[in-house]
Amino acid sequence: GFNFKVKDIYKNALLLTMIKLPWNILTVGIIGITVYAMYSITLTSPILGVIIFFAIYMVLINFTQIFMTNNIIKEYVLEPSLQKEAEHPEE
Repeated sequence: GFNFKVKDIYKNALLLTMIKLPWNILTVGIIGITVYAMYSITLTSPILGVIIFFAIYMVLINFTQIFMTNNIIKEYVLEPSLQKEAEHPEE
């Protein structure tokens, strides 16, 4: 398991953000374009906007965030933790 103090969580979050800054900018851009598209659709057709919001928007935003962060978390947090655990199983 993970035993992080709050300051360690913030430190890791900052480090992971800086390590993959281009990916983070791309993620914000994709989410921003999606939000703008949803806003435009809702203004022109409120009913269609609500349907698309529940059918696509929520899934697309979550998919984008998970897709962009999954490999980063695995590479920089999970794998080092598993390696440390394998080297020192008694801890």
